[in-house]
Amino acid sequence: MLLAVQRSAIRLAGTPDPIIEQLVNLLPDYSGGNRLHAVMVNRVKGALPGNYSQLIGTGPSFRNIFYRNYQPDPLLGVLSDTGLDDGWWSAFSIAVLCQSIQDLGSRIRGQMLSDKINNAVGSFNGTVRSRCARPYARVLAASYQPLINLLGRVNRATAKQQFHDSLLSNVINRQLWYQAGMWTSPDWEMFNQYSKYVALGASDGEVDTLIDELTRAGLPIPPQVDRSHWRGYAEALRNKPNVDRDDVRDDTAGPIQATTSLPTYGGGMPAQMPNGNCYEFTANSQPGNTYRQAPSGCCFTGDTEVLNGAGQPVALSQVKSGDTVKTRDGVATVAFVARPRLGGRTLYAINGGGPIFTDTHPFVNGAEPQGTETPPIALSLNPTRLTWAVPTLSECGVGQLQIGSLLLGRRPGSGDSFPVKVNVLGQAPEHPAEDFLYDLNLEVSTGGRQEFWAGKGEQFYLVSPEFPVLDEATAAAIAVTGTMEGLIAAGGPQLSKWVPNLRELVHQFAAGIFDIGLDHALHTVPSFGLPTPKEPLFERIDRLYRGLGSVNPAGADAIATLFDGLLSSIGPWLIASIALGWRKPPDTEGNVVVVTVFDMELTPQTPILADKLIRIDASVSGGGDTVSTPMWNRGGRANTRFHHYFDQLIHLERGRLGELTNLSFSVTIDSAPIPSLFGSAPLVLGEAGHRFQSAQLVDASGTVIGAIRFDSRLLSRENAQEELSQSGLWTEEAAQAYANALGAAMVEPILKTLDELAGVKPA
Repeated sequence: MLLAVQRSAIRLAGTPDPIIEQLVNLLPDYSGGNRLHAVMVNRVKGALPGNYSQLIGTGPSFRNIFYRNYQPDPLLGVLSDTGLDDGWWSAFSIAVLCQSIQDLGSRIRGQMLSDKINNAVGSFNGTVRSRCARPYARVLAASYQPLINLLGRVNRATAKQQFHDSLLSNVINRQLWYQAGMWTSPDWEMFNQYSKYVALGASDGEVDTLIDELTRAGLPIPPQVDRSHWRGYAEALRNKPNVDRDDVRDDTAGPIQATTSLPTYGGGMPAQMPNGNCYEFTANSQPGNTYRQAPSGCCFTGDTEVLNGAGQPVALSQVKSGDTVKTRDGVATVAFVARPRLGGRTLYAINGGGPIFTDTHPFVNGAEPQGTETPPIALSLNPTRLTWAVPTLSECGVGQLQIGSLLLGRRPGSGDSFPVKVNVLGQAPEHPAEDFLYDLNLEVSTGGRQEFWAGKGEQFYLVSPEFPVLDEATAAAIAVTGTMEGLIAAGGPQLSKWVPNLRELVHQFAAGIFDIGLDHALHTVPSFGLPTPKEPLFERIDRLYRGLGSVNPAGADAIATLFDGLLSSIGPWLIASIALGWRKPPDTEGNVVVVTVFDMELTPQTPILADKLIRIDASVSGGGDTVSTPMWNRGGRANTRFHHYFDQLIHLERGRLGELTNLSFSVTIDSAPIPSLFGSAPLVLGEAGHRFQSAQLVDASGTVIGAIRFDSRLLSRENAQEELSQSGLWTEEAAQAYANALGAAMVEPILKTLDELAGVKPA
């Protein structure tokens, strides 16, 4: 309850000491709670566990990396009264840092388990708030100057009894205030009376006794501060009720955004790892690993069934290349059966039966449009990770699969589909004995969505594989195909030439492995004058699949690992880079900072409709200067309700930006009086003069609604002018030629980086 009015002091009866009278009448403000919050933030920072891994000795501590200037708060000792031990505070610290990583780590964000992180941070805060009464009293006595002054003028041993007696002998005064409706903050006042009593030396038991005595004397003790609840009364923290990412953002922004060098054993130049500190903190056996899931396929168990070309059920483990399966509109041929490892992932089931699937697998939404609101085309238990793993699915939206969702269903042998309501949804009761999962890739005779029916027994659901939608990936699909052609060819006939621990390396270092490939390609491949691909994309993909028909499960897992790592690490940036292929490569000596705002990806909770014109106001602040630029969503790449494109550049003078530069966004629907969405991220160039980044978008309540993707480059003034003059020359034919060359150029640096990480010395 807020303090509504300031009341005059109550004249106390039977109190000989005027200092005790002042002490009883002293009503603290919220500064003590603010100070307690600061102490808890300090405790969280100081409790961060773990060290960087290295071959010899112990690496630097994560606390020194993420909280470089940490110093313990002199009031830290008050938190011992919470009864929470070092292990508890360390676990809290890990969750808060992971929440900051999820917010600021543009490249690792898609692997962070946001719901698990946010739930953990909320639970930790709930626990500490339920135990903050005694720490608050101690902080109040040490930091609230009016109370410090009074405590310094009394003998606490005798003053404690006098204070107790004064409260009891003046119950009638507070009854009168209450009856007159002028005791406007009884819970806050009584809680602070207990706090002052504790500051004078009272134990929790003595506070309980005092509450009993006051209640018997007729004082209407508010229930939130009665004998059962006063220890968990957290009104003192109302200004800052939670310790979370906002409290550590300034400290962690730089270390989170930092690019680090990957370990190298072959003697070459080390690859660079964006968000490298974050990947290390969340690696296997490191503190944050429980809050991160590495790139992995969206798959089913082998005993999950699909409808074959005749409409009859067949187990996925029995399906092979060349078989046919039912699709939404007809029959398609299976080109390749992906078999990634289960790897300890949790599996789920719908309505008490099959299919058994991973949390990222997309199901086709069976909901009909409601008015002008278009529903997302796909549903998943983990839509955030799915949109990151398979970028093109976000074009038409990925919603939350939950109780009450409608899916498209079908029975064996029947040609009719119908909506099926999800009534039961949860973890699968048991896992298969084998460690492999299964997914189908169909022949791509068209660029549309590949959808097939998966289920068990008499109930099947329309699902999508993890393959990108070619019509929406556009020329970027050519680059991905070219890269996979080169990687698979380098593996030899049985894929035995790849490094043996490829899967583990990709899971840990994917951002660095594939970034170095894309960075090399962007620096070396010219934008114009390249030959166009000789074969249609569909033929190249089908030929690639045909060559994999006899691959063993381990090889299929390795292929899936490379494909998943490639898509989740650079997929969105590859699409954007090809769409704007006329841009110049970065120049570390350049004096112009060019920020390109690519696109905006939104969740189904977005207030923005597909046909709305929207404006982004992008503001760059640093070095005491702020530059704001408005931009509107554009045509060209088609906008949907869930995806809006901007593809616009902001030019900034490098010399006018300070070391710490922030880029903030506000998103406004055309003709609306105020913005609907907001986002911000540190603007980081890095040693290479180029950085792909993204900023989370939140609404006014703080709910995450999507993300804005952008990059920053250093250019000379001449190149900045030249690329603008060439932007109008970019055609679809030029984009396809550029994409084809990019895909081929990425292969060698990716393989070299894998060898370096595996300790394979160059020949």
